Amino acid sequence: MTKKSDKMLDDLLNEEPEFVPQHEKENLILEPLLEEIEQIRDENIQSFVRSVLLKADLFWEIPSVFSEDYNPPDEHDIGGNVLHTKRMFRVAQIMCESYIFEEEERDIILSAVLLHAVTKGIMFDSTPTYNEFFPYTVDPFVRQVKRMDELNTAEHESSVLYATDNQVQKILRIVRCHRGPWSPIPETIPLDDMEMVVHLADHVASKVHWIIDGDDIMTGRWRVPG
Repeated sequence: MTKKSDKMLDDLLNEEPEFVPQHEKENLILEPLLEEIEQIRDENIQSFVRSVLLKADLFWEIPSVFSEDYNPPDEHDIGGNVLHTKRMFRVAQIMCESYIFEEEERDIILSAVLLHAVTKGIMFDSTPTYNEFFPYTVDPFVRQVKRMDELNTAEHESSVLYATDNQVQKILRIVRCHRGPWSPIPETIPLDDMEMVVHLADHVASKVHWIIDGDDIMTGRWRVPG
């Protein structure tokens, strides 16, 4: 996991001129979600999100689901997880506009959206496999990222170490709650508006093809040309 992320950064370092800042090299990896990441206004929270995503290798590669029974068809291929996250992010943005959230609360909501599926895929017999407990494995993944950042603060500009413990714990709590009533763990039922916004954003983004096309799903409509 970490070796692959470090190799990606090393490859970019070798391919790009030496004067390219580390931040820009990271941006090349984060590019599919860079527009969304930059919507987070708090620089410390944004750095937290960037650092976690930089180390979540499978997140960028896997489909949004491992069964064709769920989510829009164009999310069933490589990169579908990122596409689903972008759709969920847009829904969360719209919902945030209808609530009176503080700026930090909004940043925490958007961060939880960007990180909600970073552990959705796990490797099993060298094959990416669905991790059914992914909302509950983000916490240990973030702890692992923190340990890496403590050892490599000079190598990577983005770091989880800048966000406060309260900010991090709230983001992780929302991630654990994002499945709402489908959560098998009662402790992770949404209890406040922030948690409910992320849950509903995920639900809407997962069902957007049904919302638009109803029972007459037009598969071609949901596939990216090319």
